[in-house]
Amino acid sequence: MEVVGVVRDAKYASLREPAPPTAYLPYTQSRRPLSSMCFEVRAEGDPTALVSGIRRAVSDTVPGVPIGNVKTQARLIHDSLGQETMYVRLFAFFGLLALLLACVGLYGTMSYALGRRTREIGIRMALGAARGRVLGSALAEALVIVVAGVSAGLFLAWAGARYVTTLLFEVTPLDLPTITATVAIMLTVGIGAAFLPARRASRLAPLEALREE
Repeated sequence: MEVVGVVRDAKYASLREPAPPTAYLPYTQSRRPLSSMCFEVRAEGDPTALVSGIRRAVSDTVPGVPIGNVKTQARLIHDSLGQETMYVRLFAFFGLLALLLACVGLYGTMSYALGRRTREIGIRMALGAARGRVLGSALAEALVIVVAGVSAGLFLAWAGARYVTTLLFEVTPLDLPTITATVAIMLTVGIGAAFLPARRASRLAPLEALREE
């Protein structure tokens, strides 16, 4: 055999596996009987529009030869990543569900905690504390709790990242944009959960706040 060129490594059976050692031979030099033949067609625009023309061209050249398993490159890649696509959809669904439950629980916990401090806020205001200072103090305490919870969540996410690495393809488990968005949402919900009841309590007259149960 005569080597006429060298090409770059290419994926063959799976995108997840490394490129195998491969040699390309002309069909006319194959040592095995040919039961089928594969060929590639490149086109600008929609490649599926060429299928009927290719069938006619092959039929005119070699009558009676069937053409089957016609797929675009995008379809082949999609089929090879079917398992990863399913995992991504499941992870996204359960991730959004967990985020929703965390936000609801955080809002309820912060609202309840600050609601129980209405009398304390009333006493502070009766002693001359400014409303802005009372509101800022409540938000600062809530921010400390939220930051502590988010920090613990980030640590657990980092610790469990290696267990989901094998289920992903060309995606890092510690994806910075995703983590940043999640942290921003949790901080926003936590501050909002503390702001609303604290604002309500700070707007009450001191005597009304003292009567709150």
